[in-house]
Amino acid sequence: MTSPEQASLAEELRERRRELGRALKAARRAAGLAQRELGHKIGYSRSAVANAEAGWCGYSSRFWVRCDEVLGTGGMLLVGYNQTRALRIRHVIENSPAPLESIVPAIPVPEDFRITLIIRCANSSWYVESASAEGLIEPVTS
Repeated sequence: MTSPEQASLAEELRERRRELGRALKAARRAAGLAQRELGHKIGYSRSAVANAEAGWCGYSSRFWVRCDEVLGTGGMLLVGYNQTRALRIRHVIENSPAPLESIVPAIPVPEDFRITLIIRCANSSWYVESASAEGLIEPVTS
């Protein structure tokens, strides 16, 4: 069963995708390009451009970077894509059937300690691509 919060987040994600598509369409039209022309210039098909304009944002950041370059939007489309992607990740995490659990026991860490994870999704499976840590943790002795 879908909670009201989950439904609201899903609708927000759909609307964000549509907004990004409308921004792409407006930039393309302002540049005087047809979908086929833009697709050719960025190395994608006309239907890829049409799908993106319709709110389907399944393309990689490369698609949006190339659109920004060709349309001269100053990175606006990539920013929109990254915001949409972050919302999608939040939606997937919050609607995950299994809770996210750590297999590492909790240890005390300093307040200024920070861990940064780059998480990717491939074939519906999430994995940590890279991780980095900042701050100092004293060795744990038993």
